[in-house]
Amino acid sequence: MKKIFLLIQIIISVAAIHSCKKPPPEPGSTPASSQVDVYVAGYEGDHYDGGVAKYWKNGQAISIPLTDGSTSAVASSIAVVGSDVYVAGFELTSFTSGGMGVAKYWKNGQAVPLTSGSSLTFANSIVVVGSDVYVTGGAAEGTELTDGYGNVYRNLIAKYWKNGQVVSLTDGTNYAKASSIAIVGNDVYVAGYEGSSAKYWKNGQAISLTDGTNAAVANSIAVVGSDVYVAGFEWNGSNYVAKYWKNGQAKALSDGTKDVRATSIVVVNR
Repeated sequence: MKKIFLLIQIIISVAAIHSCKKPPPEPGSTPASSQVDVYVAGYEGDHYDGGVAKYWKNGQAISIPLTDGSTSAVASSIAVVGSDVYVAGFELTSFTSGGMGVAKYWKNGQAVPLTSGSSLTFANSIVVVGSDVYVTGGAAEGTELTDGYGNVYRNLIAKYWKNGQVVSLTDGTNYAKASSIAIVGNDVYVAGYEGSSAKYWKNGQAISLTDGTNAAVANSIAVVGSDVYVAGFEWNGSNYVAKYWKNGQAKALSDGTKDVRATSIVVVNR
């Protein structure tokens, strides 16, 4: 009898707890008690002629911009951890000989240079995991080329930086770019392209998503468990076809009759 009485008490207690709960919000609505801060990174003006890198919080521009307009600058990506705001971007310091610039990130407005400024460099994406700061980008340090107008430039080398230490993903033989980064445990995933091939790198090892027959780009990467998702696009001979790849298997998002590009991907468990 004691066991039955105890069981009845537990059932009554659980029922009472559930009866005190507020009903769930309507689908698509936002609970009245929820508060969010919205951060946006970007730039003001012409980034080829004195653009100012900055970010906004809840629609208000931060009073101290990341750069002062004396150089051309862009803020490309933003991450917020606790009260710390991290912004990745670059400043262009010269347009001669193919251009020069500094890839960097700012932590709470304080600049952390990733390169010396001796070549044209870019920072495209930033992720912060614990105390580690990861930034993807590239540097024009590859093979020297000359275009049809006699201008000399160098191939971009795809790179990422971990706490300021650089890891080169390509050797500069082909033009390459690192666009997006995801960290899962000790594994580092970077999406981008090299030459005509869309690809991603896992811990520095390249995995091609296309065979290079048609120009293709990988713009964004997400990793859920053992599954790797990448968004991008591939040329079909007439137009760009938006696609995503799951573990290397392509899924077309457009029919190829118009130019369509996929730029970002998020995967949500249901």
